[in-house]
Amino acid sequence: MPHNRYIVLLLLLAALLPSACHYPSPAVDLAWDCTPEQRDSIEFAYHHHYTIDYNFEVTADSLRLLPESPADIMTSLSDTSVVYRRDIVVVADMVTVPTDTTDTTWIKLARDQSTLGWVSEKEMLSSVVPDDPISRFIHVMGNRRNIALFAVAIIAVGVLLLRKIRRRKTRIVHFNDIDSVYPTALCIDVAFMAVIYSSVQHFVPETWQEFYFHPTLNPFVTPPIISLLIVTFWGMIILTLASIDDVGHKMGWGDALPYLCSLLGMMMVVYLVLAATTFIYVGYPLLVAYVIFAFVKYRGNRLYKYVCGRCGHKLRHKGRCPFCGAENI
Repeated sequence: MPHNRYIVLLLLLAALLPSACHYPSPAVDLAWDCTPEQRDSIEFAYHHHYTIDYNFEVTADSLRLLPESPADIMTSLSDTSVVYRRDIVVVADMVTVPTDTTDTTWIKLARDQSTLGWVSEKEMLSSVVPDDPISRFIHVMGNRRNIALFAVAIIAVGVLLLRKIRRRKTRIVHFNDIDSVYPTALCIDVAFMAVIYSSVQHFVPETWQEFYFHPTLNPFVTPPIISLLIVTFWGMIILTLASIDDVGHKMGWGDALPYLCSLLGMMMVVYLVLAATTFIYVGYPLLVAYVIFAFVKYRGNRLYKYVCGRCGHKLRHKGRCPFCGAENI
């Protein structure tokens, strides 16, 4: 009987888990005092994640706004308005045009009373970002061009570090690491964040879109999967500060800077690899393997039995100190 109870509890948990990954839908049927326009606005906000009076910042070089929507008769394009990069625009109206072959949803944007017009939703979403600092950060970090630049920078930093490691025994996270738990914990936290981020985008894209349009750093007001993502983000911030402080105390800043660069490079490699492989389900076993690898390496790096008599750095064995060159016998 106890085993049957556990099975029932597991089945209930499995049934509730998918719903826990979504934001609650608006109770439109219960809003008996809503006008038809308000009801349509609520429905639109639920499916498109924004509505009238929502603010966007233009990210494209320019965005042309037509004087009329396709639902109206196009009489002239002489009054076409143009908004430019960094302009703040507001959603003034929206209309659905089922017969339009380009896009069935058209949005009226306004920068001011004299600069306003219509644009297709597809073109708008590719040219703007929500006017919120968190949304801008997500937009920058998710841009493919920026990801490519990060990858090139990581390769360049990796080459420089390999040259330094060959010349002398430079400290590097996981391999010739220092006796500190924070860098390892930071890399593991970034690994979990990458897998959770890709999982949300792959399995519950509507939930991710809702968070993108209405972001928050409070993990107590979002679905559990988004809360986990926010918790890992805060963990990354806290562990980064703790790592910098601990590394600065345990190493001279001349050695600490290359080590911190190696830590940054390792974080980016872990993030990019796990974020890319999670879409094909390989990221999950890779996450488990990486956590085990990091834990084993950390346990091995803690085996310091000696201390250098000159500089005070911890050593695994007697002999020449890799930091100051002193002989310890």
